[in-house]
Amino acid sequence: MANGNFTRSRKGLTARQCATLPPGKYNDGDGLWLAVSKSGSRKWFLRVTIDGRRREMDLGAIKDVPLAEARKKAKRVQGRIENVLDFAAARTWRDPVNPARWRGHLDKLLPRPTRVKRLRHQPAIDYREVPSFIAELRALRSVSSLALQFLILTACRTSEVLKAQWSEVDWETATWTIPPARMKA
Repeated sequence: MANGNFTRSRKGLTARQCATLPPGKYNDGDGLWLAVSKSGSRKWFLRVTIDGRRREMDLGAIKDVPLAEARKKAKRVQGRIENVLDFAAARTWRDPVNPARWRGHLDKLLPRPTRVKRLRHQPAIDYREVPSFIAELRALRSVSSLALQFLILTACRTSEVLKAQWSEVDWETATWTIPPARMKA
């Protein structure tokens, strides 16, 4: 996050992020933004440019308009603007080029929504270097070192290890059960 702007994932904001992000303005993509005030209130708005000036159209508070509904609204509004501009062009009241049309216009100016942020995987360590790496980790004796060792030994996701709770461990059977809500699948 930089200056209140949030770099979104390929799928946009998550419902959890929408509920927990600190004050600022966060982009979900396709002109849809979430504004979080200092008091904690959250509202959706559509950012558009009219006559060269950037404007914000309020779509409602997050408590009244969930994330999926807000996205249906960033699309319905775009579609309506596109239809109005097409109607005006058909009546020769305006230039036939429709700046709100995705196909044939916005798709030439903007990246596809699915390509807004590319996923970058971290390179894997060479398997021959693992024993010396583990030895270095064990020598550190820090909580982060222990967490990384645990992650390597269990082959779990980072978030699963970082959010692990003692209550999830059955000491009698030596079993750690990760709640489904924290698993990717």
